[in-house]
Amino acid sequence: MAKHPDYEDKRLECEARGPACLAMFKKIYKKEGGNPAFAAMLALQDFPGVSTDTTWLAGHPSSNDRMEGMTAGASRDILARAKKAGISTAGMVHIGGMGRAEDPSSWVEGKADMIRKAQANGKELTMNGEIVKGTEIEEKAPRKSVPLAPELIAECAYAHKQANPDCQVKGNELAEMMIDKHGYKGS
Repeated sequence: MAKHPDYEDKRLECEARGPACLAMFKKIYKKEGGNPAFAAMLALQDFPGVSTDTTWLAGHPSSNDRMEGMTAGASRDILARAKKAGISTAGMVHIGGMGRAEDPSSWVEGKADMIRKAQANGKELTMNGEIVKGTEIEEKAPRKSVPLAPELIAECAYAHKQANPDCQVKGNELAEMMIDKHGYKGS
């Protein structure tokens, strides 16, 4: 079977994440009929999503809404403190990690505005465990895999047997199955 033109790029992308990710990529690629983009998406656990300000802001309450996780009184207090400081909160969201309500840089219109204000204030933003620098993301060193404790493997195997009494898998094969299911995947 001839390799797909994107195969090498996707393979390298998975290889950069570690041997477990690369092994998963190869397994899925072979099983799913040779679609490297699909195999890489599953192996990297990096699913497509629309990353616009509209979708990002949907998860953050605006100044017109009650602030997420706050009582109506606390929300009104934050808005009042911002207005007293002379900040126009119309169409903006407050990011508590960026500063107090009286700080204009804590009120942002979108992701690009948040990144710009964070850089201007010398703050470091992270997204999915990666440091955001402007529009590029600087990857952190991958976490080291820690083996599952034998007691945890035994506990998982016992729970699996209780939930699936017809399961015929035993011994080392069952232990490997529990490690594959519950162990660190490298991403």
